[in-house]
Amino acid sequence: MSKPPIDSPTNGTPAPRVLMVSGHFNPVVGGAEKQAELLSHALIRAGARVEVATFALPRSPRRESLNGLPVERIGLLPAVKGGKAKIALYMRQLSSYIVNHRDEFDIVHAHQGLHVAYAAAAAAVEVSKPCVVKIANTKELFDLKVLESSFSSGPRMAASLKNNTDCFVALNKTCENDLADYGVPPAKIRIIPNGVDTSSAKDIAKTAAKAALPVPEDTPLIVFVGVLRKQKNAAAAVEAAKILKEKGKSFFMAILGGGAELEQTAARISLAGLGDVCAAVGPVDNVREWLAGAEIFFLPSFQEGMSNALLEAMSAGLACAVSDIPANRDIVSNGINAVLFDPASPPEAASALDSLLTDANLRKSLGKNARATVERDFSIDTVAKRYIALYRELISAKSER
Repeated sequence: MSKPPIDSPTNGTPAPRVLMVSGHFNPVVGGAEKQAELLSHALIRAGARVEVATFALPRSPRRESLNGLPVERIGLLPAVKGGKAKIALYMRQLSSYIVNHRDEFDIVHAHQGLHVAYAAAAAAVEVSKPCVVKIANTKELFDLKVLESSFSSGPRMAASLKNNTDCFVALNKTCENDLADYGVPPAKIRIIPNGVDTSSAKDIAKTAAKAALPVPEDTPLIVFVGVLRKQKNAAAAVEAAKILKEKGKSFFMAILGGGAELEQTAARISLAGLGDVCAAVGPVDNVREWLAGAEIFFLPSFQEGMSNALLEAMSAGLACAVSDIPANRDIVSNGINAVLFDPASPPEAASALDSLLTDANLRKSLGKNARATVERDFSIDTVAKRYIALYRELISAKSER
């Protein structure tokens, strides 16, 4: 059942028409892509008109509607080979699309401050439309630094993006500091967090959910969700599982997600003899059901922008054991709505999990508080209202110049 429209702030002006730009989009799904789609639908419920412009996919229609969300897939010439050549062509085609369709939108919103945002922001300046760029990553993976190092002209592209963007959206204080350190004026930075559909998991019955999963029904389930790459620290999950097994704890840890380290993670599990308590499940399309069937959510990342998986787990009312890093501390507080641990210490991670496996009352308390936190601060409909207000402000400012 679709959600009803939500009230949006009004000041007598029409609802904005938004061109949402993302390098990839559904069915290619990562954290940024998931947020782009979730926000787009929430904006539509809030009264905005939204269209997505993204890369073309093999055998995908050039234009389609995903549950009422128009998606334009900008094509690449079949003769063009090589990643950077295709990216250069896509940037030119995206710029042309924005220029040619200038009368169909009021504002451009680009996800991730990378090459796609560079092209979108430059084209937005050409057609005198404001541009919002949402930053996805911080610290060593800070978007503008990655853009600098990705192309020979990267420093010039990053400088252009910094100058042409009307507003950068930071997910948290860490991201805000990265932007400020890069020379972005404070007036061009707004903090708006990721959002989550707070209705997505709460109505799924735990017993039924767990019964449908390939895990022991009578064993506490720990779930890890993420793309398996170095910063996600899946190795700590395997080490923590080994420590818990050696302590004789009853549990099953499911590591969900694909990525470069999937095979390596599966090999670690096998080599440590943990097949009876841990599995690298791989990518799944029913994360909600896994969260609904779990008792504990585990996030040992070394680095995050703002974890969608953590927000979804909190929305499901799970007790969460998460790494003590700035991005996570912007969401949770130790002992109130989560248990924090040093991601560089598998014994400390195992201890955090042990405390939750041992104390059902603690799990219940942390899960209840986690749910309340998400409902108060991270509902996607609340986030959409904040974007509507930002769009109107930028559109008004641009029209007055």
